[in-house]
Order: sequence, then structure tokens, then C-alpha cells
Amino acid sequence: MIAKSEANHARRAVAAGAAGVFIAIANAQDGIMTQADYAKFSEPFDRLLLEAVRSAPLNVLHLHGDKVYLDRFYKGWPAFAINYSMHGTGVPMAKVRAGYSGVIMGGIDEVNYRKLTPADLEKQWTDASQAAGKKFILTPGCSVPNDSSDEELSRLASVLGA
Repeated sequence: MIAKSEANHARRAVAAGAAGVFIAIANAQDGIMTQADYAKFSEPFDRLLLEAVRSAPLNVLHLHGDKVYLDRFYKGWPAFAINYSMHGTGVPMAKVRAGYSGVIMGGIDEVNYRKLTPADLEKQWTDASQAAGKKFILTPGCSVPNDSSDEELSRLASVLGA
């Protein structure tokens, strides 16, 4: 019932003008659920939500966690992009690119974001962009610390020239 309600909400959001949904999947990882348990108890409901808005151009799978089963999501999901934490998982962008042909979102270390200098941010941007190729959107791998200051938050925009 919850997944059906979420799917209805997503459909209404897209009908009202949303470009898609951002679905965070946090239980598809070692230590929380086995791959078999995820496939049985959660994946059908995650897919139900995404199938409801399959035609939306900007559905994003945020694969949350440091031990996420990334390769489960490389094929067959109605999503425009995968967002994951390269720094948290230790899985290089090039490895994800080797298995996934869609848009990859990530590259910025969200855990240490507050300490990153403009030079650090620029290097992370350059390295991730080169590894991911043209289908890439630079983002933190997950949310940056909630107590980040305005100056810390604007540092990335400054580096990007925004």
C-alpha cells in the first residue's frame, strides 16, 4: 500500500510539472539486506514507484550507503541517472562507467565537503568527469553536512563559475 501511494504521489507530481523523482534506496547494501532479501522484499516496490513515472525525463536513483550493491542497478531500471558516493563506497567512477551506460551523478566527497579547498573540489570534479565521460553530472555523493556554512556551500559554485 505504501509503494502504491508513493507511485500515485509521483504520478501526480510529474503530471503537475515535475521532471521526475529522486528515489533514495538505502537498504540495497551489505549489512542491511542480502541481495536476495532486497530482490524479494524491496526491489519490487522500488520498481513500482519508478515504473509509475517511467516517461519522466529525470528520474534519479540515489544509491545510498557505503556497501551498496551498485551493479544491481546498472540495467533495467527506468531512471535517467544513478547518484552514488564514490568516496564512501570506494568504487571508482570508471568502474561504475564500465558497467553503466546512463548518466552518473557524483564525484564530490560529501563526508569531507566542509574541509575541501577550491583546489580539492576542482580536482574531484576533473577526476570524476574524466572517469565518467560525457554522461556525467557533478554532485556530492550524498547530502553534505547539514550544518555547512553558506561560505562552504558556495565554494563549489564558485569553483564551477556559477
